[in-house]
Amino acid sequence: MKLTDNEKREIQKLIDSGKPLPDKYRFLLFDDKREVELVWNGKTNEVCNIVLPFQIIEQVDEPHLALKYIPREVFDKRAVEKNQVVFHDVSYIEVKPIVKKNTVAIELTDFSVNYAQDSVDNAAESLKEGKNKIVVEGGKIIKVSKDKNGIVTKDVLTKKWTDWIDYWSVDFDFESKREIIRTKNPATAEMEESWTGDFIFENEWQSFRTKKDRSLELVTPPHECTKGKRYKIAVKVVDIFGNDTMKIVDVKV
Repeated sequence: MKLTDNEKREIQKLIDSGKPLPDKYRFLLFDDKREVELVWNGKTNEVCNIVLPFQIIEQVDEPHLALKYIPREVFDKRAVEKNQVVFHDVSYIEVKPIVKKNTVAIELTDFSVNYAQDSVDNAAESLKEGKNKIVVEGGKIIKVSKDKNGIVTKDVLTKKWTDWIDYWSVDFDFESKREIIRTKNPATAEMEESWTGDFIFENEWQSFRTKKDRSLELVTPPHECTKGKRYKIAVKVVDIFGNDTMKIVDVKV
């Protein structure tokens, strides 16, 4: 920690007067290297880690963390006061690597969500006759309708797990490109490059829905790899709400 004489005098003056220290001094005086990960709706790995939103990464064979999405409603004072803020569980991806000789393919076998927005009971109670409303409850999208006689019907729109997926993509060698950021060194005033500890997702294959074709491929074509090498393969799924989840699997060819 390097402080100029002027900075030291200013800090002492603030302490003597009982005033709070500015952030720039708190960060210099109290060095905290702990890392905190936030999971944010609409986040992407195409930005560096120091910029919100952050990317969800689920690493296999490591201690499992109970990650939660931070909903936008946390910034809505009325939603907070009405206790309408719900922290949803992070989506879960299940994949199966298919290794044959010097190739590997990835099969997407499951994708589960636990979103919730409104409830069927609340929608049924508040609906006017002849109206309908879409709600998300228990990881399902449900259309709630009330006819002219006041009869309520429920239609589940997400029939199977693939209905939640907008598109998915694969990086067959996730650790091939490090995420580098450039920061200014306060001591030398020069720009320096440093590795964030993360890697950049490179889209090598993808399957997505179009307006004309709503189907999805669930198995990638065989991807040629180096025999005997171990790869970190990243699979990214973007759901119909635009939230993306990524899972990394360790595969030896």
